[in-house]
Amino acid sequence: MKTPGSSASHPALPKCASGGIVPHRAFSLLEVLVAMTIFGLAMGVALVAFVAVLKRVHHTDAVLKGAAELRHATDVISQVVRSAPQPPVVQSGGLELLVAPRDLGYATVLATTWIDVLHDVKGSKSNQRMLHISNVAGSAVSTSVFAGFGRPAGSVSTSGLAAYFATAADLPTIDLNDVFSAGDEITIPATAYGAQVTREIRNISNNPGNKTLTLTSDLGVDVPNGTRIAATAGRRHRFILQADGELRHYPDHRDLTRYAVLAREIDPSPLSNPADASSAVSVPFIVTERAVSINLQRIPAGSTSGRTVQGAQTTVFTRTDPLIP
Repeated sequence: MKTPGSSASHPALPKCASGGIVPHRAFSLLEVLVAMTIFGLAMGVALVAFVAVLKRVHHTDAVLKGAAELRHATDVISQVVRSAPQPPVVQSGGLELLVAPRDLGYATVLATTWIDVLHDVKGSKSNQRMLHISNVAGSAVSTSVFAGFGRPAGSVSTSGLAAYFATAADLPTIDLNDVFSAGDEITIPATAYGAQVTREIRNISNNPGNKTLTLTSDLGVDVPNGTRIAATAGRRHRFILQADGELRHYPDHRDLTRYAVLAREIDPSPLSNPADASSAVSVPFIVTERAVSINLQRIPAGSTSGRTVQGAQTTVFTRTDPLIP
């Protein structure tokens, strides 16, 4: 009978030739170090590959986001410029664009007295310093082609072309103090009664109803009733490129507390050709007569190597007549 604790109760252990027990063989320190080194190298390679993938994903995301920002910024600026009743103004070396809103427009000279001997045209005479101006916003005119009875009632038509005018009762009333300011220079366009002239406003009447612009000197030309005088003051859209690369849009350039950031990391000195690093340096905004050239280029922050320069270029024309929407 086997008693507890005897050698017969344990599994057989390997024995050497001399009868002793052979011990289990362990890993040597050198083998452990080699294994750890190989494992560390494999993990390092995997980590490098993982970081590279993350960088590529981040870069692709930044490129897509930047392209979307450029498209959005260009669309907003183009839409505002297309509807502008006056040519936009570029300031601060091409970094700032001021655009008159569509509803600013112009003021219309009202009949004050006969300006011709035939007594069939009223307006302001050349020896006067006052212009009587309507306080009703100018009517919007659109032209469309309608055939026969397809024309809406009230249209003024010639052949297949019809023009539609909004009635004065449907037009918004404006405050001329929002479109003119004392000290502004107004341009009276050329008419059949005289060439174009520029005069300075001395003051604006505050009486209700139609207003009067008093000038610092005589008109110098007869100004017939219906002559349109472009606004010189009031709200303007302001697009400005900040020193930190932010492109901001101020709906009212007089209020600098309200703005939207259209894009970031925009280059204040873009290339004329974004694809050619040796091309001439340009500015974001250039105005030529009634056309605005927009050249926006986005350069992501960081080292110059590996960066993707994105560009958006377009030319936008403003309306040739403030009456045409």
